[in-house]
Amino acid sequence: MKYKDMNQKIKKIQKSCFEREEEISERIYKKIKEEKVSGSRLDEMILEEIENNMSFSEDWQKYYSKERIKEGIRKKNSKLLPTTRKRRFLNLILDYIGIFIFSLALGFILGITGLFITLEIEHMNEWLLGIIITILYYIIFESIWSKTPAKFITKTKIITEDGEKPDYKTIFIRTLIRFVPFEIFSFLGTERPRGWHDEWSKTIVVNDMPIKKVIKSQKLEFSEVENQKVTSKQKIFYCVGCGNKINKGEKFCSECGKKI
Repeated sequence: MKYKDMNQKIKKIQKSCFEREEEISERIYKKIKEEKVSGSRLDEMILEEIENNMSFSEDWQKYYSKERIKEGIRKKNSKLLPTTRKRRFLNLILDYIGIFIFSLALGFILGITGLFITLEIEHMNEWLLGIIITILYYIIFESIWSKTPAKFITKTKIITEDGEKPDYKTIFIRTLIRFVPFEIFSFLGTERPRGWHDEWSKTIVVNDMPIKKVIKSQKLEFSEVENQKVTSKQKIFYCVGCGNKINKGEKFCSECGKKI
């Protein structure tokens, strides 16, 4: 009996903590949504709110609370909402084709300029050459345009977690992480995935289109109910922020975090 009471008390404390974190994320989001705030400044604002509204005694508690609040703020901003798994898969397939065409074009240019023989590329290990070409492909396109040819087709682009254009260093790190074994499997599990090369480089692949079109496209993705007749008792609700399907009784959108 005592164990049950203690368990209920812990759940009550956790619920209260999460509710306060949601209030903080909502409050800070309203302050910063019309202006650009650096990552360090955002951390300062969150920690200040935690100090004033939460009763944590350990630094690790403050850290994880800060990260949860920061994630909540990020999800509230539809511009920072990761694109769908379908678009990421299309990017992967189209980029494979893009790298192949890029390698042919690069080989042609090096051949006519005489650099092909000078650099002794024909004697280079094929596996190493493939890595170099792949790195050049991503660095050139993503550093200049924040997107590869594949992302031009799928209308997506790369931004930092602060909503800025990534610099050359970020793109280089992001590209190297692509070669981590089993990295491709990090995209499994969620509808709007962020792979290891996204999370570890603190970047996000988002839809590159006006927000009205983003909402419209997301509604189309989530509003299809195949072979089902929706009766008056089976009404379907959608988030006005991102178009995600909302279950009856939910207070917040599971995708963008917007309050219903």
